[in-house]
Amino acid sequence: MRLGIVTALRSEAHTLGAASGCWGGNEFVVEVCGPGQDRARKAAIDLVGAGCDALLSWGLAGGLEPDLRPGDVVIANRVIDGMSRTIDTDRMLAQDLARRLAAQNPRRGAVLSVTAPLSRAIQKSAGHERSAALAVDMESAGIAGIARGAGRAFAAIRAIVDPADFEVPGAALAGVGQNGATRPFDTFTALLKAPAELPALLRLARHYRSAIESLGRCATDLETVR
Repeated sequence: MRLGIVTALRSEAHTLGAASGCWGGNEFVVEVCGPGQDRARKAAIDLVGAGCDALLSWGLAGGLEPDLRPGDVVIANRVIDGMSRTIDTDRMLAQDLARRLAAQNPRRGAVLSVTAPLSRAIQKSAGHERSAALAVDMESAGIAGIARGAGRAFAAIRAIVDPADFEVPGAALAGVGQNGATRPFDTFTALLKAPAELPALLRLARHYRSAIESLGRCATDLETVR
């Protein structure tokens, strides 16, 4: 099987860098699309055109379930878009991923996929109430839709970066480029305009490290566990 992996951010793709490009005998290729469902759909189309048999949404997510903490791993059993439409993930693929990632104690459940960030705790609470999803991202629904239309298997692995009660500072959002690269200067400029956000930004940086490290461990386990 040839697996196409879509990430929004370059840093998410870098967690796969130490892997050999082969998980359990299955080749994988990675495409960084930048944030958002439209870009994710385009990347998914490209990977299907490149001969991928299955698509995987890989990266960070916001927590919606209150007990999820930074670094916790979620494997989706379904994806819910902003219109409450649901696409199930491939059961056999998700089960195999969960087996390989058993050491990371992944949670299984729904992932809500939206078109704009849920940065405030009240937004995340409302998203959880209407969807019962564990986590939220901005790409999985786009990838899932292309996979379903092309008759490809689909799965999603996400590591929590901001928990449900965390208010994401605007300076952090300003530092995410449309090409998936970070823009430290833009973050710094936004912080100069809102210096009170500094404590939350430093806390988010710690959360981010935990989530990226979790993704790295997942990549290692998927490469080595048979």
